[in-house]
Amino acid sequence: MSLQGEGSIDMKDSEGELEPEEFEKDIENEDPTEEKLEETNDEIVRESTPVDYIHWEDFLIFSSNARTWSEVVAVGKRGYMTYTQMCERFGKAIAKKIPLQKDERKKDRFQNDSLENEVKGEVFEIWNKEDRTVYWVAMDYDYLLDRKDDPLNLEHFFPCPRPIIANQTTGTMVPVADYMQYQDQATQIDELSQRISMLTRACKVAGVYASAAKGIQRLLNESVENELIPVDDWAAFAEKGGVAGQISFLPLKEIIGVIQELSSLKDKQIEEMDRLTGINDLMRGTTDARETLGGQRLKSNYTGTRLTARQNEVARFARDTVRIMADIMCQHFSPQALVEVSGAMYEEGLGVNVEDVQVRLQQQPPVPQGAGLPGLPAP
Repeated sequence: MSLQGEGSIDMKDSEGELEPEEFEKDIENEDPTEEKLEETNDEIVRESTPVDYIHWEDFLIFSSNARTWSEVVAVGKRGYMTYTQMCERFGKAIAKKIPLQKDERKKDRFQNDSLENEVKGEVFEIWNKEDRTVYWVAMDYDYLLDRKDDPLNLEHFFPCPRPIIANQTTGTMVPVADYMQYQDQATQIDELSQRISMLTRACKVAGVYASAAKGIQRLLNESVENELIPVDDWAAFAEKGGVAGQISFLPLKEIIGVIQELSSLKDKQIEEMDRLTGINDLMRGTTDARETLGGQRLKSNYTGTRLTARQNEVARFARDTVRIMADIMCQHFSPQALVEVSGAMYEEGLGVNVEDVQVRLQQQPPVPQGAGLPGLPAP
């Protein structure tokens, strides 16, 4: 949320995908003897409502000038499908006409290089709330790939909750990333860090010495420890001031002073950035031992107040997600699947033998009239 400023997910039906049956099939290559699902006695063995993550660049909102979620007329997502996947989904006749291109999304550095050369078709899935219809379209293709009238029959139609949008303004739903608020401070911190790194590399023992003074260079070039180095013509060497008079080291006092000043400026910029983001030293796990208990509590309360709104937004997002999942299950799951999910009337799910419970209830003596519940006095 600090960089991209938006998060969204997508729901799927019990078959594991949102796409319906093919709208246009390849009639010429269709096998008339192929068995259809309706003509067989196959049974659904598992029903689920998987949740897919949608990259923020692939999530679309229509119209672009919508100010609130209630003004959004359609949402969509972009996906990439291989030629084989498009043939299975839309048929060969349509798949041949969809232009293929190289997937320009960032590749994981651990992926195989051969995957980067695979070409895919860019397909958009658009859910239009006005006519409660789902459309599948592709770039550079003038016709619809497919359409389906309200496949999930949800209350609010959209198969996704209202996305988490950072720093939303009153005039648009375009998110404003947190990074934009402290971008100037972050840039200055990077510059100060680079300067401190350069000066730190320059802060080393270096200097010059008289070429005629033999043996001085051995003081630093060799691993000298508790060892005397002989010097020719000691009298002349001593007249010139000895080691101190024939070697001059690089002055480090000025460099160290600049490093300290830059480090102080960097700490101030970090404090300013933390003030803008609302993250103080307590949230980072650090504190000043000289600070009073009241001061630490004030910081903690201030940070908690600023983070409460974001915590509530994440909780709202999770609540809406579960609500859509429940809506899909209630409308599309079989009764048996609902019982299996809930665990009701199942010995394995409850860990209780239902027959034993019924027998025990029948064997219990009747409660005398006027008697209270166990552990409570009679009325």
